[in-house]
Amino acid sequence: MRVGSPARAGLRMECADGRRLVLVQESGGRGAVPVLFARQRVTHRGLHYARTGRYVSPLAPLRAGRARAHAELAEGGRPEVLILSRAADPAWTALLSERPVVAYEERMAALGDGPLRAVRASGEARRLAREPAAAADVPALTRAWPFPGGVAGWEAAAAAYVPGRRPDAER
Repeated sequence: MRVGSPARAGLRMECADGRRLVLVQESGGRGAVPVLFARQRVTHRGLHYARTGRYVSPLAPLRAGRARAHAELAEGGRPEVLILSRAADPAWTALLSERPVVAYEERMAALGDGPLRAVRASGEARRLAREPAAAADVPALTRAWPFPGGVAGWEAAAAAYVPGRRPDAER
């Protein structure tokens, strides 16, 4: 089997030099449409961004994953959100899981006899169950595709899709 190039995702991040990013969405008859332009701050903490208003969600509206979020905020909690990323590498997850298993075995061997042994063993088992699961839940690093035309292409597309954008405000 030969693959000429990797398939581009229907919703993908593309980048150009100078910390410039653009979120592009494939649309039926329109082709690739920019839906968000962003420029990373000089400090690399945060973005200046502008939406084009052309994004079309592939998901149905979340009416119940919004009422729950409002309730979480009202209760002083942090609502869960959907994170889209590449799947965690199974080899990396296995490597991260080795250390907690060895530590668990050492802690279990060190447990003395007595009335609290069963309680302590139960706590250690729960702790072991949490640690590898947390390692598997770490989202993998995602990469951006190069934006066609580089910086000049990004600036031209941003000017065309985001009227009133002020590039001087992004510095």
